[in-house]
Order: sequence, then C-alpha cells, then structure tokens
Amino acid sequence: MWATIEHLRKPRATVEKLFHMLKPGGMFIFNTGNDQKYLRYLSSGYSMWYDLPGHLFFYNPRSIKVLLKFTGFKK
Repeated sequence: MWATIEHLRKPRATVEKLFHMLKPGGMFIFNTGNDQKYLRYLSSGYSMWYDLPGHLFFYNPRSIKVLLKFTGFKK
C-alpha cells in the first residue's frame, strides 16, 4: 500500500480486513508520510503530507504502531 493509508476514510477497518486476508506469516507493507513536529520545523512548517482535503489522517511512528497493534499485526 503505497501512500494510500492517509486517504482512507476508515483506515482501521481497512487494515483489519487486510490482516484477515493475509496468510499466516504474510506481510503488510505500506508507506505514508511522517507527521513528526520536528520534521515540520525543519521544513519551515511546510509538509507535502498536508494535502487537504485529500489526506484525511496524518501518521507518525507511534500512531502507526498503535494502529497496527489494534488491528492484530505484530513486528
């Protein structure tokens, strides 16, 4: 899933479905922007990930870990 998760209206439900579709030991590979405050500071407040209204959610490493944990994924 390349630069897609931030566009989903129900990302948790989608990731849960993907989890259940995978075979045991399967991998879910995805990419999304990193919404960490220090990155916005370094880029003078600009971030290509603030593409409203297209981007509905913004993620950082912590929020991704929480999403994956609640949908059944492990490291």
